[in-house]
Amino acid sequence: MKKINRRSFLTKTAWAAGAGALAAGLKAPAWAAPVGANEAVRLGIIGCGAKARAHIKQFLMRKDVRVVALCEEATCAALAGHLDAGRTTVGTRVELDHLAATAVGRTVHAEAVLAEVDGARLRFDVRAHDESGDVAVGVVHRVSVDVERFLGKLR
Repeated sequence: MKKINRRSFLTKTAWAAGAGALAAGLKAPAWAAPVGANEAVRLGIIGCGAKARAHIKQFLMRKDVRVVALCEEATCAALAGHLDAGRTTVGTRVELDHLAATAVGRTVHAEAVLAEVDGARLRFDVRAHDESGDVAVGVVHRVSVDVERFLGKLR
């Protein structure tokens, strides 16, 4: 992984949070609407590469996206531009405390701060909030992996 200083990381994290807030106000395309018996989409995306982030951003435009997805996207946004070529990260554990309900129509923002790096293991402190305050707080764990090697295991 590239070494980054704290100032650079915080600056890029702030820009990513702002971009996420801007994207949350955009309307999702028609193909993103769920169809099915209970009108809910459960989604699992592996990695934080450009394609994965693009897919996540499309689903984050939906009003029924869950707080875990927001926190996962925040960790990916925090890492944008900091991983070496050919590397991505995969989520290994999410620990969230849901603190408050959010009224229908409110916008929820999520922020992630890289709190610890232990080799390939990354730990993020995450926070989701709306204009009334915190909605959820917790920790997201990710691991940096080689994309080709990882995808080779999936084939």
